[in-house]
Amino acid sequence: MPLGDSFFQPAHVSLVNLSTNELLEVQYNPTELEELIGAVYAKQTVPGLSHQVQQFINTENMRFTLELFFQATNSGEAGAERLAVARKFFIAVCHPRGTGGVGSLGRGAPRVLFVWPEMISLTCVVHSVRMRHTKFKPTGASTVYTANVELEEIRDVFVSSEDITRAGTQRAPSPPFREL
Repeated sequence: MPLGDSFFQPAHVSLVNLSTNELLEVQYNPTELEELIGAVYAKQTVPGLSHQVQQFINTENMRFTLELFFQATNSGEAGAERLAVARKFFIAVCHPRGTGGVGSLGRGAPRVLFVWPEMISLTCVVHSVRMRHTKFKPTGASTVYTANVELEEIRDVFVSSEDITRAGTQRAPSPPFREL
């Protein structure tokens, strides 16, 4: 179901850990979003033909890069704690689920619902997060940081050109989610 048909209408970019249903709505919408998608073709050489024949193989997964800014907006513990919770969220979605220990098969990092309001709602995996901390409390707690996040769509179903024409990049599971 497209996210627009559900009750989950965030005002800001949101990420949801689909294993725990934890919702992280970012403080400030990014000023830029980089999307990358491509078609994969095999080039076949036919002897005597003046050119290589290109045969469609598949479509690459949609990839996204965005920069998220976090700032403790007050001097109390609540602001710094909110930043710490967001930081833990990003680290957690890069680790495997469960408690199976080293060598447990079938476990991977949780999938994340990536929502850019009125444009994107896709199930993704987080490939990397780079956090740059630039201000700190006297105690050492971070009060300002930027998270550079690289996401890639992960699909379990066939998506056609007609599906994209009809729904665009609005294809994700529906709520419920709980805020962090």
